[in-house]
Amino acid sequence: MALLDGFFEIDYLSHFFRPLIAPQFLFRALPYRLGIGRNKNLLSAEAEHGSDNGVVVRAISRLLESEAKVIADGESLGWGSSCIVAAHRL
Repeated sequence: MALLDGFFEIDYLSHFFRPLIAPQFLFRALPYRLGIGRNKNLLSAEAEHGSDNGVVVRAISRLLESEAKVIADGESLGWGSSCIVAAHRL
């Protein structure tokens, strides 16, 4: 992290949201690359964020619970669709 060298020291770094990589690719990245729906979302905000509590939402929530436990235990995940960083100023 050359940009932050000398200013911050990283205390914790991890990726998260592993179960969301495929849905993000299928419903956002791929349609964008194909020129489909560039001006609008294919799914409503409610559908994207799982407000219906359906089977898929419950399954992804269960998968995310295991990630939350890993992060709470101070361990890092090597890949995911987002990352989390905790640092302190030098």
